[in-house]
Amino acid sequence: MERFGCVLLQTAGEGIDDVFVTANVLNVRKQPRVDAPFVDWNVGGGNTVKSYQLKKGDEVNNCDIVKGDVIDGYNGWFKSARGGYFTSRWTNMPTNL
Repeated sequence: MERFGCVLLQTAGEGIDDVFVTANVLNVRKQPRVDAPFVDWNVGGGNTVKSYQLKKGDEVNNCDIVKGDVIDGYNGWFKSARGGYFTSRWTNMPTNL
């Protein structure tokens, strides 16, 4: 299980914890929109770039949730520490704001 830290947008220390990915793969995007490009991060230094994906069972902690595109009736998206967004729809905490 991978831990994927998130950053709060408003109040430090009061993030959402124990969010688990329920989809086989969940893409991390640059904005909370279904048509937004995937996030590419430099991993391991050098010029290695990876499109980031969360996997089923990954745990996400200390997140904020923002309003974004509606997916299957849910418009909540989590925001990551590196600036990426992923829909709450395919987590154990699907949220509608």
